[in-house]
Amino acid sequence: MGFFSKPNVSRIEFDKHVMPHLAEHGVNQHERDRIRGMFEASLDGHGTYKGIDKEEMHNTIKWMKDNMSKHNIPKAHVDLLEESLNAHMSH
Repeated sequence: MGFFSKPNVSRIEFDKHVMPHLAEHGVNQHERDRIRGMFEASLDGHGTYKGIDKEEMHNTIKWMKDNMSKHNIPKAHVDLLEESLNAHMSH
């Protein structure tokens, strides 16, 4: 495995960049709270598991797109979330 960490979005990046970006583009507080809840376990992780990694991002976004009626977040907002997470994925 080595000593290199996987690309991820840290809690700091999520709070300072992703969430404000969503708010600026019309994602309301209730939707942002739902989004935060979907990633909370990763954001609170420890060590190697800290932050949202690319696989989790992909799986969560896919679930959101496949289950629109379960979270009531518009597809345009899910697309915006995906774009923002990809932009802040550290390398």
